[in-house]
Amino acid sequence: MSSSTIKTRFVWPIFIPAGLRKLAVAFKLLLREFDSLAEVARRMNSLHEDLAAALRERRRIVTDTASRRDPAQHMERLRAVSEKITTLGNSLPPPVDPQLAHYLAKCSFDKALAFLEGNPV
Repeated sequence: MSSSTIKTRFVWPIFIPAGLRKLAVAFKLLLREFDSLAEVARRMNSLHEDLAAALRERRRIVTDTASRRDPAQHMERLRAVSEKITTLGNSLPPPVDPQLAHYLAKCSFDKALAFLEGNPV
């Protein structure tokens, strides 16, 4: 049998060349990989949205003058949202954009929010 001979497998009601079967299997694996990457992208977008929401909440707490009338409650709210920001920041899958990582590490939360919203600082 020469290398140019096409092997076929009988599948009712058609014949499928062996090379085409291999291509179909490879394509199926590629689709699974794409689905996996798409899931990572959806998860990343969700984490970015949650992080941006937490950063906005922190900004609201900081600017809430009525909240400052009860310093203990105000500090508790700030502590809770800051912990949430830290948890969300730590749960971002690698690679995390170095600029975002820098803003979060240095607690430059307004800059981190601007970065997530696509606004240059």
